[in-house]
Amino acid sequence: MKKTIFVCSTAKFPDGDAGSIYYCNLVKCMTNDLGCILMIGAGNTDYSQVIKDKKTGLDILSLRKHSNYISRVISHFTIKRKIVNFIFKHCAGIELLLMDGTFSLRNYKRVSRFFKKHNPNAKIVIGILERYQKEEFDNRLLMSNMIRNNNNFIDKFNEKKCYIVCISSYLEELFVKRGFRCLRVPFIFDATQSVSYEEKCNNLINDGKVRFIYAGAPSKKDLIVDIINGLSLLPDSYLNKIEIYLIGVTENWLFKHNLNKAVLTKLSNCLKILGRLPHTDVEKYYMISDYSLLARDESKCFAKAGFPTKISESLFYCIVPITNLTSDLHLYLEDGVNSVIIKGHSPENISLAVMNAVDCYSNIKKMRISVNEVLNQELSIQKFSSKVKEFLKL
Repeated sequence: MKKTIFVCSTAKFPDGDAGSIYYCNLVKCMTNDLGCILMIGAGNTDYSQVIKDKKTGLDILSLRKHSNYISRVISHFTIKRKIVNFIFKHCAGIELLLMDGTFSLRNYKRVSRFFKKHNPNAKIVIGILERYQKEEFDNRLLMSNMIRNNNNFIDKFNEKKCYIVCISSYLEELFVKRGFRCLRVPFIFDATQSVSYEEKCNNLINDGKVRFIYAGAPSKKDLIVDIINGLSLLPDSYLNKIEIYLIGVTENWLFKHNLNKAVLTKLSNCLKILGRLPHTDVEKYYMISDYSLLARDESKCFAKAGFPTKISESLFYCIVPITNLTSDLHLYLEDGVNSVIIKGHSPENISLAVMNAVDCYSNIKKMRISVNEVLNQELSIQKFSSKVKEFLKL
């Protein structure tokens, strides 16, 4: 089948990172004909081979070589050029090109000129999911190019004919002020595939424990160390009632980021540090968890500009989130109804929120039903499909 929609990103399609999941769900808002879509990125599929992903139903093409460490590092710096060259070679006849906001301004200008000359009727859509800051990353040298490209695009890009799809009100306001056509689409999921209240109840372990989960790539912006320090402030009477799963994070990473070993000793009976796991295993822990844990510094630009993947993912798995209100979360979360809200992000406030979650556990059935409702009604492909099609005139 002829491909009429190309999605070009450095994301690890189909589900290797948050960006890959976002764009796979966003593109499903554009058409029901998944066969006309090609996702081009830096995933772990065979190099330059188009494969159909069974879970998403999308065709995936990876232009990243990942045979060994050296090839992966080289690919990190060359992937954008490969993607742009692929656009020049194959995109002359497509109807819509969706690119992410991490390419250089020079590359966007080259692509824009190409389409003006060879395919003037095609729509160019740029997706903006973050406003990066250096303090988010451990390896600032490796990420410096992406940070610079992202901020240059937000501040200096001036191709007003392009459509902008951004993830937060903060970013939407920036682009609207500069005269762009812009649509806000938060982190959405397919409501038809989400975990129902009944399915969730059938998978829970009824042993009297209240279960918490954090699952994600280790990131300083998620304040993981503060979360663990907050848990260590809990009285023993609460620690005896809970079990916490920490996925994607290792003890070495925690110690590198100044977690005291005595904290882990205190939590040794209830904290399970599981490191990186296959996605199927992560799903098993999601299915038995009652609450998710997330905290970010509300004052930081990256916390305002992004939208926490882990919150939408919690709702997808019928998990009640424990979090503070960053980004646009205030539009969707209500304390005691579908979430437990942390007042700030200090370890002390995190500890109070966890105690509150344990104390109100008798109310969690109603909260799970509300979690299902907010995903289905506010954060789903089904909710945004008509908005995206109207915005892009599809």
